[in-house]
Amino acid sequence: MNKVRKGLIFILVSPSGGGKTTIANKLIKNHSKSLNFVVTYTTRKQRENEVDGKHYHFITEDEFLKKIDANELFEYEKIHGNYYGNSKKKLETLLEKGVDVIYTVDIKGALKFKEEYSSETCVVFLALPSKEEMLTRLKRRGDSSSDIERRLKTANSEHAKLLELHGTGKIDYFVVNDKLEESVELVDAILRAERSKTARLTKETIVNKLKA
Repeated sequence: MNKVRKGLIFILVSPSGGGKTTIANKLIKNHSKSLNFVVTYTTRKQRENEVDGKHYHFITEDEFLKKIDANELFEYEKIHGNYYGNSKKKLETLLEKGVDVIYTVDIKGALKFKEEYSSETCVVFLALPSKEEMLTRLKRRGDSSSDIERRLKTANSEHAKLLELHGTGKIDYFVVNDKLEESVELVDAILRAERSKTARLTKETIVNKLKA
């Protein structure tokens, strides 16, 4: 395929229940031919509605640690006792082809992408409208009381980190995910705008468009 512009790494970050996976899936549906969801590896237990290889690659902790030792993962974190990580080879292959990729990661993972692929990465932070709404969403999906308590603490630390990073350019957009369809429209508009940045387009692409 002809690479008309640089591949974009589109990152969605949110506390648990913030809707990053739901919005990512809707974006992929809207851009089925031009946006690639890179499935994350995790040692977390598979939920009832999740499909292995679609939502996550569910593997054992031993398998995950072997991937770390083999330097197969671009970035990884241990969150709430479970590992999460992303394939380095898959990412670099897609970027070399000029393919856009979307990730749903925590804020530490997002910063790793910003550090290593600063010009290719766009980070959108999705916030919940209230702590009460977060509690409602976590209970709705069946999280235990202990899990909810841990996730609330993590959310507080992520909010603190977001404020700490204000003005650094490391978090590009802030969206309150109150009404899902409105949030999808806004994040979709952000994706389209990022794709149109001149810094992402090749000179040849611009010349061809001017001649059209």
